[in-house]
Amino acid sequence: MQEKLISQFFKLLEAYGVRDVVCSPGSRNAALLMAVDGNHSFRPHVVTDERSAGFIALGMAVASRRLVALVCTSGSALLNYAPAIAEAYYQGVPLVAVSADRPFEWIDQDDSQTIRQPGALSNIVKCEYDLTAKYGDDEDYLWFANRIVNEGLQRCLAPKAGPVHFNIHLDGNVAEEVYPSENVRKIERITPAQRLSTQQIKEFAERAKGRKIMLTAGFMEPDHKMQKAVSLLASLPNVCVMAETLSNLHLPPECTMVDTALFAMSEEEKRSLKPDILISTGGALVSRKLKEFLRENQPEEHWNLGVTENIVDCFKALTTQIDCIPYTFLQTFGKLLARDKRGPDYRREWSEIREKTSVGTNDFGWSDLKALAGLFRRLPSDTNLFLSNGTCVRYGQILSLSKTHAIYSNRGVSGIEGCTSTAVGIANVYGGITCLVTGDMSFGYDIAALASGMLTDNLRIVVLDNGGGEIFRFIKATKKLSIREKYLATENRVPIEDLAESYGLRYFYAASEKTLKKALPYFFRKDCGPAILHLDTRNAGDNAAILEKYLTDRK
Repeated sequence: MQEKLISQFFKLLEAYGVRDVVCSPGSRNAALLMAVDGNHSFRPHVVTDERSAGFIALGMAVASRRLVALVCTSGSALLNYAPAIAEAYYQGVPLVAVSADRPFEWIDQDDSQTIRQPGALSNIVKCEYDLTAKYGDDEDYLWFANRIVNEGLQRCLAPKAGPVHFNIHLDGNVAEEVYPSENVRKIERITPAQRLSTQQIKEFAERAKGRKIMLTAGFMEPDHKMQKAVSLLASLPNVCVMAETLSNLHLPPECTMVDTALFAMSEEEKRSLKPDILISTGGALVSRKLKEFLRENQPEEHWNLGVTENIVDCFKALTTQIDCIPYTFLQTFGKLLARDKRGPDYRREWSEIREKTSVGTNDFGWSDLKALAGLFRRLPSDTNLFLSNGTCVRYGQILSLSKTHAIYSNRGVSGIEGCTSTAVGIANVYGGITCLVTGDMSFGYDIAALASGMLTDNLRIVVLDNGGGEIFRFIKATKKLSIREKYLATENRVPIEDLAESYGLRYFYAASEKTLKKALPYFFRKDCGPAILHLDTRNAGDNAAILEKYLTDRK
């Protein structure tokens, strides 16, 4: 009998706060689906395509900040979770992948839908566990299963969140009755607060007095405490803040327009602006230019803030890894540093460079630059903005955005797959508008999201259609390759209007600044329902050349 094992497993998911469970159909996982359906604390979502299901669950976990579970059948179904699980691993998102499996003795015996599932995700999960229904009635085995499921769910959440995988070998028998509720042992774990003492932070502040300090902020969740701490630092004369759009920090443009300053700077200017101390926080940076600047102009000290299981030395200059909740360090550090009136006016030095290099978009005609600048200025304030990888997230770095509720992107791995599905997941757990801004290639790569059955009235999708992978026409590595158009920047063949009609989304079209201004008020109306805005810049000329001119022109 496997019912006790399965019932205990899903009661533990409930005990650890799982509410959303994204399920994909199958026969081997039917017993698991019965358990999900029988637990009224769960909100089940059925998505046929496992790759899309994985990214939808990712979006739910990112926006809700809770554990989200995935349930799939045996065989290759599990392998389709890999892209989303990899993103969750490198972004630090708590996903619980639950896969049904055939009995262990039937692996490699030419039995259908049977592959080597144990270890299939081993390189992209924090931990993985194999459970078998064969001993589902044995009290010692149930005790063992309870212990390791508790352990796995705790590791999913802390010290740094990330995905875990439970593989459950089932015999294929499915009981018709709903699994009864039962008390289950949840093991409590108390961990010490990740805070440094005031004395420890004082020592760092003493080292920083009178020196040029740069703070870089990569992707992170919105946090008003972090906002307050970084705002104080950004006001200090010897501190330069480089906060990327995905940091969800609302700061003056001089702190957020990272690439617009770096692209046009001379090597001499870069050397003169080398920081003495670099403090980094948040996830991976989007800006290649900022990474190059810091690798070529290395600080004397580099302190990285945040809980991490690995030593991350992206700039080849790391001197101190500080395992802490970042705002707890920065708020005290900033107050101590503010008492020091000595030192250089490092912030002003960067401001003067930015003033020389910052140019407006008004001098440019219809293009990717013009279209996205117009869109970003008109985002409603309650919007969750999701930027797909490639061109769109980079424009998000260089253009001013209206203040939004939050900004997201799959920057853990930075792949183009699953962007639409992730946005769909976010829209399902957030009440305001979720607006995905995606390229034509990324959109075509995730059409399964439109067929997921989970499109909500608050979902808006903006497709930037520039005739293929425009990013390849811009980045240094590929822009001069002879194979660029044939193999990289492939022409868009996605029928955007037809897809909108097929899946019940309202369709809007803009191929000029005038038509964009006309469309946006209707597109963002609360009663619009799910919609696609087709931004057509294919006849705009050379989008890559326009972007380069915008970044490199100086006043």
